[in-house]
This record gives sequence, structure tokens and C-alpha cells, in this order.
Amino acid sequence: MASDRPGDAAKVSPASSDTGSQAKPKLKRQRVTREGPPQLQFLVATNPSQFRDEDAKRSVRSQAMIHWRHEENKKKRRGSVEVGSIPSPPASHTTRGRPVRSEYVASSPIRTRRPRSSQSSAPSCPSDTEQEQQGYAYSITNSDPLDLSPSSSHSFDAGSLSWQLTAIENASCFPQYQTQIQTITDESVTNYEESKEHEERQLRTLIYGLATFHSVSGSHDPFDVMPQFQNPQLNSLYLSRTCMRAFASDSTTKKWLPLMLSHPYIILSSNNLASTWLDMHDRCSGDSTTTALVKAETITMINERLANPVLQPDDTTLIIILHLFAGEMWVCDEEVLRIHENGIATFIIRRGGLPSFAHNKAMAEVAVACCQHCDIFCESEVLPPFRERVPTSFAPFESKTAVPESPLFCPRYNYFTIANDAYCSSSALELLCDMRDLTNLFLKHNAALNATYDVDAMDIEHLHPIPDDYEARVLEIQMRMASRPSAHTPGVLVSGDWIYEACRITALIYTAAIVMGVPFSVAADPNCVDLFDTPTYFSRRDSCAGSHRTPLTEALHETLQRTDTNNLWKNMSGALYWVSAVGAAAARTPSTMNMAQQKKPGADAYSVWVRRCLIMTATRTMIVLVFEHPTAIITAQRTLLKVQDLIGTYSPSHRRI
Repeated sequence: MASDRPGDAAKVSPASSDTGSQAKPKLKRQRVTREGPPQLQFLVATNPSQFRDEDAKRSVRSQAMIHWRHEENKKKRRGSVEVGSIPSPPASHTTRGRPVRSEYVASSPIRTRRPRSSQSSAPSCPSDTEQEQQGYAYSITNSDPLDLSPSSSHSFDAGSLSWQLTAIENASCFPQYQTQIQTITDESVTNYEESKEHEERQLRTLIYGLATFHSVSGSHDPFDVMPQFQNPQLNSLYLSRTCMRAFASDSTTKKWLPLMLSHPYIILSSNNLASTWLDMHDRCSGDSTTTALVKAETITMINERLANPVLQPDDTTLIIILHLFAGEMWVCDEEVLRIHENGIATFIIRRGGLPSFAHNKAMAEVAVACCQHCDIFCESEVLPPFRERVPTSFAPFESKTAVPESPLFCPRYNYFTIANDAYCSSSALELLCDMRDLTNLFLKHNAALNATYDVDAMDIEHLHPIPDDYEARVLEIQMRMASRPSAHTPGVLVSGDWIYEACRITALIYTAAIVMGVPFSVAADPNCVDLFDTPTYFSRRDSCAGSHRTPLTEALHETLQRTDTNNLWKNMSGALYWVSAVGAAAARTPSTMNMAQQKKPGADAYSVWVRRCLIMTATRTMIVLVFEHPTAIITAQRTLLKVQDLIGTYSPSHRRI
């Protein structure tokens, strides 16, 4: 459609092109300030060769300059006035049955419709029909491929060659990501924050990348560029906003976004995490209707690619499986998780092992971190492919560089990052130092016990015995732990210090497991371990059963709710991962191992809910940190897995199947 202003159209004719410039001297026209985006300008000619005339070229150059100036002015005004900004997010993440509050709702009712979900104040279980919608085995099938044609789903064609980006094309098409991402300061572990501003910054980068690659108009309407699910009930824009807000840091955008732009399935499958995150906030213990639909479409994507021999070994296939794998952690069906983990391991083996991913280190790091993370809270052994060295580059950091320190990862002699953090009190710091020392003592002691010596019989008497101060030093730590007051105790230094309290509860489980030589899930059971039978141990008063001790995992979950887990404890994010990962493993009790979506008694239902919330907290912390500190997270995981191995987690006497 032509412009409403006649002066904007430039007609090119033979007469005007030959004599127009000589008939009259040109007058300088005063530049008119244009409001809004540049208007369309058409060139009209009777012969294609006329488009190469000087007047036609001049008109094109003028229009290009107008568009360039408009974009530059828009960038300058971005701080105060956003032109074509992204719609504001919903006020609450806990209600998904209402329409998206944006200016695009009226014009695009299908795209903005969200599935209805039941709301309740207590954790709820999905219906049987929701369970039937989910299929777990992504085996090769002959089902029809996804139909993502514009007529059916208003989205890009997933099979279009325009979506297939190579690594070289990514670098050439999106070089601005290297300069747009803010440099992480040395004073903070991560610049992630759970806020509307952070969400819009991450989503704007995604929309800009999609619009740039597909040459969409300057408005960057997210409904024009965002891939859509087949099911109109699923709102990919809303889920993507949630995913960016809850799980994406600037480092995530820098490392993962080029991969997400390479295929629409990667963007859509990443919403598995967002949907389960919303399920937790909706207090839906299990998969909601939305999550079941997202998983079903993701499994269809995987089956479609596995049925194609060319697409089977592609990076995109592995990433989609990883997204589904991470989304399944919330439900924590261990059988399903093991199927996905075996699938990822098989994929890596066929590609030549982890060293073969040197071209895409981020993907290898995420795969290893997710699988090791799952093995921690499922108390299962690591599969052989993930024991290899990860192809990551670990540059030595300066003394002031912030890293996610914890009892599992402390590269300096003492804590530096958390010692100077406002979130960490002196009592919490002392406790974390004890747990770090206990970890090092335990690992070194067992390494010495397992050491082998190739010596003659006559030299045995000259061998130095293992230092016998191990038991004494561990006993000192144990006694200090037993004497530490609870944050619930009024009038003491730690009263109301809930981060300290969360670390204290975790330390009780951690120390008991090491001293008694039992898995975390056994150490957290008050009926099995009496190591800390002290007045500081938690107790509740029940009207019927009298006084009984509360499971430590329930106390830990309720304590974490009092802390700022939204922002991952800021510079104490490494400690939060230690707390939530140990807690998630400790919550693996017999009543929570069968996580099938069925009605459970009140006590068992709450135990399942606690385990799922601890897993979600640990998973979210791991995902945010792994893109910026992959070496720290993977090293911490392997340390914790080693501790689990040495305390007999995998022994037949303790193994829970």
C-alpha cells in the first residue's frame, strides 16, 4: 500500500530522467521532521532499466538514510522512550488462565491465549487425562512431522533453510552479541537478577536477533518473529518471557542464544523449564496441562529428528533432548530421567565422546552439568561418558575475581567472594569454613586409604602411617555443629538469619552422612540417625501424635522460603547450590521415589512437594551458573558425587531402587 502523502512517491519516467536535472536549478528544501517509523516509498517505472537511473538511486539512498537516522534516534531515546517495545509481563506468574496483558492481545487472540490451570492453595496432582498426554520414550516413530506452515500455526516453517544456521553463519549474522552483552564485573558472581528489567533486556535481545535474521520490519513485533507451538493454547511468547526471567543471565544469552536462533525447535523446547517453573508457583505438584502439552510437542520434535538419519547426530537434536531432560527434573520420575540421560550418553558416544565437542564447549558443559546434577539428587552413579574431561577452557582468575564458592569449590586457601558479601554473616561463614574443611579432610583421608604402594615386604615397616588426627579433627567439627544455635532461637546472634539456618540444616545432614557413612537420604531421616539428638534439633507438636521430630528436608524447604532464592543469594549462589543439591538428595525417601502422578496421603504428598521444590531450586541455580562458571559448577558437582560415592550411596546395603 502506498503512502498517504503523495510527495513520498517518486515516479521515474524517461523524460524526467533525461532532462529533469537540467530544466531548473534545484532548490534546497528544509528537512521535515518525521514522526514515527519511516513511511514506505515506492519507485514506479515503465521499464526495469529505469530503476538504475540516477533519480531512482538517489531516492533509494535517501530512504535508506532516513531509515538509518530513525534507528539511530530510536537507540538514543531507548533510555527514556521505547519505540516498539516488548509488551509488559503479567503482574503475576501464578495465573496462566488470563490473557496476556499487552497491546497485541486484541489483534492476535489466538497467539496470546494461555491454557487454563486450576489454582489451589495446596499442591495439587494433575488428572489422569493430563498424564496420558505425556509420552516419555522418544523412540523412532512414523508419526507425521510437525506442520508449522503459516496457514496452520502462524509461525515460521521449521523446515525452511532460512532457519538452518551454521556456526560460521551465526558469527557473521550476529556479531553484535559480542559487544552488546555487558561485561561481568569482578565483584559479582553473576549479574543475574529476577526482575522485569532483566527479563525485558534478555527477551529484547532474542527478538532483535530473530527480527534481524529474518529482516522483519523495525517494529520488532514479537508476535511476528517468535516461533509458535502447534497447539494454539500454548503461548510461546509468555513462556519465553518466563524462561528469560527465571533462568537466563547475560552469559546465557551470549553462549546459548546463537544456538537458539539456529532452529525454532530449540526456542520452543526451552519452554519446558519455564512451564515447570510456573507449575511450582501455581503449586501444581506434577505436570499441569500446559506442561504436558509442551512436553508432548517436544517429544514429537525429538522423534521427528531421530527418524531422520541426517538430523539424528545434529547439535539441535541434543539441545532439544537437554531441554526436555531439564524440564522433567521437576516431576522427578527417576525412570524417565534415566531414559533421557542414557539417550544423551548414547548421543555423546556416537559423536566421539566429550572431547569431540571442542567446537561447541557450551553444549558439552550444559550436558555434563545437567546429567551430573540429576545423578546427585537421584543418588545414582555417573554414566561413563560423563566421566571424561570436559572440553572447557579455564583461565586463571585474579585474586579479586568473584566465583561461586561453596564447601564443594573453594579454589583459594580461604573464602574470598562470600567472605565479603553482605548476605553472609560471620556465623554462616564459620559454618561454611567447617564444611569446606570437612570435605577436604574426608576426601584426603579416603585417598590415603585407597593409595597403593609398590614396595618390597621389607620396606613395609618404613611406610608412614596415615595421620590419626583425622578422627579428632572431624570430631571437633561435629561438636561445633551440634552446639550451633538455630535461627529460630530468640535473643541470639543468629536469630532471624535464614541463610545461616539453611546452611546449618544442610550441614547437619552433610556431617551426619560423612560421620556415619550413610547416604544423604538416610542421614536426613530422624528415625535412622540420632547423631544430632540435641535441643537444637527441630520438633513439632501434633495434636494427635504428640511431639515428633520434623524431617530435616522439610525444615530446610521452609527455611529456604524465607530467603531470597529469587536472586540466588547473589554472591552466595555457590553455597545455595550446595544447600539445595544436598537437600534434594536427602529428600529422596521411599515415599518420594515413586513419583507417579497419583493421589498420595497428606504427609507423603508434602514430602513429594518438598523434594520437587528443592530439585527446582538446585536446577535453577545450576542452569544460571553453568553458563558463566562452568568449571566451578562441574567441579563442585564431581566433588559432591565423590562424597556420595565414599559414604556408600551406591552400595547394595544402602541403594534404594
